[in-house]
Amino acid sequence: MRIWKVFILFLFWVPASEAASFDCKKAGTAVEKLICSDAHLSSADEDIAALYKELRGKLSTSAKDALKAEQRAWLKTRNQELCSEIYSCLLGHYQRIIVLKKYVEKTSLPQQAAGTIQTYLQETDQAYQNKNYLDEEVTWLPEIGIRGLYLHSRITPLILEQLSGVPVFLSGPHVLRFNFSSDNTFGHYNPQFVEWLKHTFGVIQKDPTLKEVGQKLFVHLRGQARAAYRMYFWVHAPERQEWFGQTKAKYIQLMAEKKLGGDALSYPEDELVGLWEWAEQEQLDAFEAYSGGKFWFRRSIDGTDQQFFELLKDIMQTYDGFYASVWEQ
Repeated sequence: MRIWKVFILFLFWVPASEAASFDCKKAGTAVEKLICSDAHLSSADEDIAALYKELRGKLSTSAKDALKAEQRAWLKTRNQELCSEIYSCLLGHYQRIIVLKKYVEKTSLPQQAAGTIQTYLQETDQAYQNKNYLDEEVTWLPEIGIRGLYLHSRITPLILEQLSGVPVFLSGPHVLRFNFSSDNTFGHYNPQFVEWLKHTFGVIQKDPTLKEVGQKLFVHLRGQARAAYRMYFWVHAPERQEWFGQTKAKYIQLMAEKKLGGDALSYPEDELVGLWEWAEQEQLDAFEAYSGGKFWFRRSIDGTDQQFFELLKDIMQTYDGFYASVWEQ
């Protein structure tokens, strides 16, 4: 039991110091006095404060609010549970430092990396080949839909915001990281971010190297792209417009009343009657078809459906032109 304590002290050893994020002469609580009594704890407390300050300077208002809430929750846990004795207090502080450093690295990466777009395309292609994706997110189908692309690219809202210069979402559960298990809401995309995506794909189209790398990645995404493309026409078919409007209105009402039964991303699965059989007849993966249908419902609600379809259309015409031309008619 003593070994891991010694290892932690060795791993995170810092020179003796009286520094802390607060004035130790005014330490009042037991936790504050504990921090001031130990040079390692004092230094770790100061590091956390510095990382927190650095990170806040890089975030949008919504992300700052989320970080503030997360930090307050951690401080509450620290004060009530972690710092009953010095070793668990040290461990708690070092774990928090690791989390904050990861956040800082994620916000700094786009500025430091050369050929950022090419790097992400290549790494995501490799991740699909190796079935290597972030397992920290809650989703039982990591290969499917937009969430699958996010998980394999190992990208976060923080990175996307730094790349694009605008918030990715105007509202919803995705702030510091993606949350795919929200009870009664989903991410409402920022139209400015979608415009940035369209512009970025335009850059890829014009660059032979990027276009080739994108083609390799599209091989993994072809089934999902085709399903999403077909489902746009399926949900917007003239004979389904009344049904689409009613289902969309019900979706909005259930979210407002918090009656979605704990999974905002599953609706309107039950309303997509007959889709499973249709998908099989059309040689589409049924799960990908369901995912595509639900995606267009949500984009219709947040108002970015036409923008996303134009982006998808450009992608299909670039990498799957014949298939796209058949279904445009």
